[in-house]
Amino acid sequence: MKNIAFLVVDFVNEFINGNVCSSRAKHCIKPAKELVSYAHKHKIPVIFVNDMHDKKDKELKIWGIHSLKNSNSSKIYKEIPVNKIDIIIPKHTYTGFYNTKLNSTLKKLKINTLVIFGLYLNICVKYTLVDAYLNGYKIYLAKDATDAFTKETYEQSSVEIKTITDAKFVSNKQLFKELEK
Repeated sequence: MKNIAFLVVDFVNEFINGNVCSSRAKHCIKPAKELVSYAHKHKIPVIFVNDMHDKKDKELKIWGIHSLKNSNSSKIYKEIPVNKIDIIIPKHTYTGFYNTKLNSTLKKLKINTLVIFGLYLNICVKYTLVDAYLNGYKIYLAKDATDAFTKETYEQSSVEIKTITDAKFVSNKQLFKELEK
């Protein structure tokens, strides 16, 4: 499949083992690593959109101090492979599109299809995915490498996303099969 990129949302230390994390994130590590490795092997662009907050960011009033710019908590989790050619885009809100270079980067790369996965479905993954949909991208949500804070919020967010977008929820196995066509 041409014109595709893998968009990794908030796979940073903060959301794996920091102040704003859920034990549910741990099971996403292996599938996320598998996805990023697949993309690298097949020369598919990998774009990380990561929380990298300034102390003045509005979101910190709700969630407290987390994922500050240039801190260890905002770095990509150590088990996720990062290549020199991967793109890292800092974000300061729930979506990877608002006041970032994400959309212009995708346009420059001539991307029309995104495989989105990360932490957490009920917040940053959902808002990034919806913005991607509103910007005209075809979307696959890699569900093996995505979770929410609770089972209930995962299920609720899945229903919301399926109601307002045409994102296709796929397992890694389904995605790899689809990409091999």
